[in-house]
Amino acid sequence: MSQFFESIRIVNGRVMNLSQHQIRVDRAMKSINSMDFLDLKKHIATLDLSKSGVYKLRISYNVHKAEILDTRFQAYEEKSITTLRLVDIKFNYEHKSEDREALNHAFGKRDGADDVLLVRNGLITDTWYCNVAFYNGEIWLTPKDALLQGTMRAKLIQTKKIVQADIAVLDLASFKKIRLFNAMIPWSRQKDILIKSIN
Repeated sequence: MSQFFESIRIVNGRVMNLSQHQIRVDRAMKSINSMDFLDLKKHIATLDLSKSGVYKLRISYNVHKAEILDTRFQAYEEKSITTLRLVDIKFNYEHKSEDREALNHAFGKRDGADDVLLVRNGLITDTWYCNVAFYNGEIWLTPKDALLQGTMRAKLIQTKKIVQADIAVLDLASFKKIRLFNAMIPWSRQKDILIKSIN
C-alpha cells in the first residue's frame, strides 16, 4: 500500500515535534528507494493553524509519488485506557500505513479490555494505538522490538527519558507499571497503568 499518514499534535497553533515526523516520512520514502522529498514544514505553512486548543493534524500522502493526498484537522480528546489484553501477532507495521487491517483485527481480540498489548515472538511491541514504556522502579524501558518507530518515542529515546530493551511477556512481573504514549499523548500527561491490569 502506497498511502501513509502522519498524525501531528497542534497546540494553540503550534506544531509539535515536526522534525521527528519529517524523519519518519523520509524513512518511508527511503524504504522504496525514492529520491523524492516531501516537505511537511512547507505544506503545513500553507494551512491555517490559528485555532486554539489541541488538534490532530492528519496528513495522508502517497509514498511513491511524494504527494499530499489529504489534510484534516480534528479536535483531540484523550482516550481513557486502564486495561490491556495481551494478543499475539505475526505481522509487521514498520511504516505508518493507511492499511491497518491487521492492527484492527488484533484490536478486535481485546475481549473487554480498553486496548491490546501486542506480542511478537514472545516480546512486547506496542499497543494498537500507542508505543509503551515499562517502569522497573529506577528507569523506563521501551521495547526495542517496537511495532512502529513512533515520533514521541524517538524524542524520548533521544532525550534519554526512556531506554530501549527487549521486554518479554515473562518479564512483565518485574515491572511496576506501564505508560502509553504517542505523538498526540505527551509523556507527562499520560496516566500510568498498573501491571496487574494486563491480562
